[in-house]
Amino acid sequence: MGGSWEPLSVAEVVTLLADAPVTWWLSGGYALDEFLGFTTRTHADIDVTVSRLEWPAMHAALRPTLDIWMARGGQLFNTDDVEVPDDVRNFWARQRGGGPWQVQFNVEPISEGMWTYARDGRVTRPESQSAWWSGRAWCISPGIQLLWKAKAPTPKDEEDYRNVVPRLDSGERAWLSEAVRTAHWASPWAHRLEGIP
Repeated sequence: MGGSWEPLSVAEVVTLLADAPVTWWLSGGYALDEFLGFTTRTHADIDVTVSRLEWPAMHAALRPTLDIWMARGGQLFNTDDVEVPDDVRNFWARQRGGGPWQVQFNVEPISEGMWTYARDGRVTRPESQSAWWSGRAWCISPGIQLLWKAKAPTPKDEEDYRNVVPRLDSGERAWLSEAVRTAHWASPWAHRLEGIP
């Protein structure tokens, strides 16, 4: 998919979404950095998670100032011109008039107080346990973020595993272990989590 990225900082995302009409969570690599308390590396983009039910309100609030494109099948489509299908999960946003991409929105199934893993509906978690406050933003839980990486871990994902998993408390680690074994039984992390390394 085309175009360069100049991701906003966490502080800039907080400012951008300060008046957002819905709940949102910082996600992706920046959320893991918030959990760790330090920057692990340069991130290619910055991610924000929004409930699918609440995405229309977020989209309407952002459209006056941002170009928002949906990512589908390896292509980008301007949401000003195209109706958004229910199965689209990722949206890229930038300033009106063009320029580099600045923030990615990930739309996930969150309803009636429950988060559901979009890749496998058997994996759920109460919304109250799915995010945490870092001191400047609500962030998706490290267990959920690592679950997204578990399907086919890249070298960067393995680095995240090494940095994050030893710092998880026993409850978070147990949830992640069960979730990975349920949704991604072939993942190299599926049984490694039980012994940590």
